[in-house]
Amino acid sequence: MTMSKRISTPSFTTTIFLIILSLNFTNCRSRQEHATVNEEDITDKSEEVDVSSEELDSDDLEAFLPTNEWQTVGENQAVPPGLHIRMNLATGHKEAKLLDPEDGGKNTEMMEIGGGGQTDDESMSVGRGQRQGIINTKRKAFTFEQAREALRKIKDESPSESDDGIMSLPPALPDRSRDRQQRLSVKEMEEVFEVLGLKMRSEVEIMAQHVGILADESSSDDDRLHALNELEYYVHQIDNARDLNIIGGLVLVVRCLNDSNVEIRRASAVVLGSAAQSNVRVQSECLAYQTLRLLLERLRVEADETTRKRVMFAVSSAVRQYQPAQEELLKLGGVDVLTRVLDSNECGQHVSCQKLSLKALTLVTDLLVEHSQMGVLTAKTKITSQFGLKLLHELVSSGWCSLVPQLLRPDDTDVSEKVLQAMQMLVHVCGNEFANADVVEQLTVIGRRWKGLAGDRDQYHKSLVELITQFLEQLVWCQESRDCVL
Repeated sequence: MTMSKRISTPSFTTTIFLIILSLNFTNCRSRQEHATVNEEDITDKSEEVDVSSEELDSDDLEAFLPTNEWQTVGENQAVPPGLHIRMNLATGHKEAKLLDPEDGGKNTEMMEIGGGGQTDDESMSVGRGQRQGIINTKRKAFTFEQAREALRKIKDESPSESDDGIMSLPPALPDRSRDRQQRLSVKEMEEVFEVLGLKMRSEVEIMAQHVGILADESSSDDDRLHALNELEYYVHQIDNARDLNIIGGLVLVVRCLNDSNVEIRRASAVVLGSAAQSNVRVQSECLAYQTLRLLLERLRVEADETTRKRVMFAVSSAVRQYQPAQEELLKLGGVDVLTRVLDSNECGQHVSCQKLSLKALTLVTDLLVEHSQMGVLTAKTKITSQFGLKLLHELVSSGWCSLVPQLLRPDDTDVSEKVLQAMQMLVHVCGNEFANADVVEQLTVIGRRWKGLAGDRDQYHKSLVELITQFLEQLVWCQESRDCVL
C-alpha cells in the first residue's frame, strides 16, 4: 500500500538554488509551507512515512527536479518544500512529485482539526514546519480564528451557576416542561379525533356496545358469539367485571346459558367464570341472578364435554372463597351433581370426561381445605367449620369414599397426587373404605414408582413419597383405633 504525506523542510540559503526554485516552481509559493495527504496516490505496495526536518548542508546536496510523475529521490538529492513524498515498499526507495492542482489551491493557513492519529500538540503545529502523524483530509478544516470563535461559543453555552448556587441549564437543552405544556388534554384529543372522524371510547363504552348486541333479538349467532368473546377479554379486569352488571350485561350473559347454540352456551360460561373469579361483588350478583342454579342444571344435562368443562370453571369461580354461594351449592344439591361428574360409570372412560372428574374432585378438595382448622392441606388437617362438616356428610352420603380411589392412576403422577390429596382430606371419615386391600396395593405401587423417580435431588417426588407414607400411616391408625368414621 502506498501512502503519501507532505513534509516541511528548511529553505536553502544559497543563491543558485533559490534561482532554480524561482524558475521551476512558480506555482509552489509560501502556501505550500506544509504538506497534505493525497488519497488518490494510495496503492497496495507503499506506506506512508514520517519525514523529519533536518538542517542539511546545501553544498553536499544535488537539486531534485520534481515533475507531475513520481520520481525516485537520490540519497544526495535535496527535496524542495511542498512536494508529495512516499516510500515505495516494492523498491525500497523514496519517491516524490509535484502537488496536484486541486491540492495546490488550498489555503496554507488552514488547520485541520482532529486528524487521525494526532495529538493536540501535533495538530496545532500545522503551518510551522513541524506537522507529524497521519492527516485525515476528509475532516472539516478551520482557520485559527474560527477555532477560537467555536471555543468562545462553547464557553458561553456551558452551564452557569446562579447566585443561590443552583446550576442552570444551557439554552440548547430541551425544556421538558414546555413539552408537557404542549401535550393535548383528553378533551382536546377527543376534539381532534372527532375532526378525523374517529371517536375515543373507554372500555366500558366498548363493553356497552357488545352488551347491546346481546340485547338485540335480531342479532345473529355469529354477532352474539363475537360479543361474548370480546366481553370475556375485558372482564378479566376486576373493575370491568363489576361494570358489566352496571351496564346490564351480566343478566344477559346469564340468560345465554340456556341458548340453543352450544357455542354461545360455552362462551357465556367462560364470561361468567372470568368475571366471578376472585371478585366478591360479581359472585354476589351472580348469586342474586340464580346463576349457580342454572350452571348446575347445565352441568347435569349438557352433552358436550367441552362445554361441561367451561361450566365447571364457572361453578368453581362462583363458589370459591365465597361462603354464601357455597351454602347455596349444598341447598341446590350441588354435591349430587358433582358426584355424577365424579362417577366413572356416569362419566365414561373418555379422556375429557376424566379431566372433568378431576376438576370436580379438585373443587371439593379446595373447599375442604378452605374450611379446615389450619386452612392448609397437611397430614393432620381436620374439618372444623359448620359448613365443612355439612359438606363431609353430603360427600359420605353420596358415596365419595368409594368413588375417589377409583380415580387413582399409577402411570399419571399429576392425577394420583390430586386424588391422594383428596383422600387425605377424607381419611377421617372414609378410613375404612380407603383401607381396602385393593386400594392399599394400588397406593403401594404408586409409592414405589415415586420413590424410584425421586433419586437423590428430586425434591418434588420426595415430597410425594412422604405424602403417601403419611397417608398409609394414617390408614394404619384408623384400623387400630377404629375412629375413622363420621
